Amino acid sequence: MSAVAMKFPDASSVPRKPAYGATFRPGKADQCPGLTFGAMPSAIRRLPTLSMGAKVMYSAVAEWAATQTEVRPSVSRLALDCGVSAKQARRYLTELESIGFLKVTRRSVAGKPGLNDSNVYELLYQPAFDIPKQRSVGAKVSVLPDLGVLPNLSKRYSQEREASNTIEKDHLREAAIRIHQNHPSARRDIGTGETGKRLAAILKRKRILGADAESYLQGLVDRHARFCSSEQWQKEGGQYAKSLANWLAPTMERYDQDPPPPFAQPRQVETPGLAAEEIL
Repeated sequence: MSAVAMKFPDASSVPRKPAYGATFRPGKADQCPGLTFGAMPSAIRRLPTLSMGAKVMYSAVAEWAATQTEVRPSVSRLALDCGVSAKQARRYLTELESIGFLKVTRRSVAGKPGLNDSNVYELLYQPAFDIPKQRSVGAKVSVLPDLGVLPNLSKRYSQEREASNTIEKDHLREAAIRIHQNHPSARRDIGTGETGKRLAAILKRKRILGADAESYLQGLVDRHARFCSSEQWQKEGGQYAKSLANWLAPTMERYDQDPPPPFAQPRQVETPGLAAEEIL
């Protein structure tokens, strides 16, 4: 049997990373191997009504959409991809959703109502993508896009809220009663009516409607119950618990946080063969 010579690739044909400080062209595999770039339509980048953080978030979601059939990264993962906090990431996602560039499907864990699962994100094509690019500084084409071509999602959102208002009122009333009754009496500084108003403000802030509102409110009630049963909130008749108005402050988002785990009690170590008097 004759020996077969092995062929190795020519070293000159293997892509190499550019030296630090060297110039390169993004998208050229032979110039920057292993380096990924998030996709961002030019229309998104030029849109003056969109914050810079929302533009970066769009690029991060688009990078996931390029490789995943179902885009469902956690908010903390998207925050890490954008180099921002989770609170900022939620704000940018809400901004993209409100304008209509992003569809967010909120889900609950199967068989565990009230326990939220990762959201599913879908990028939506909008008329703003068809706005012509300004060719020069002195061109007559306005750099500001005609915002009339964007769907009036705020109006549509208001209409959807009105359609589901009756259903939400029932869930809000039930959730407000349960939260108000369970909260430590020493820190119960608002009534049931104000509790319901704050819950409604939370739903409006997060743009949660219909069946999603029912699931979200159930999860909020469950989290509040865990806080009420925690050691810190039960200590000295609830004196160390957050006030109900503070815990439900819409902008503070304490209602989305889980209570801290209970402190582990120190383990008693016994020395065999010694009586208590001998130890002392």
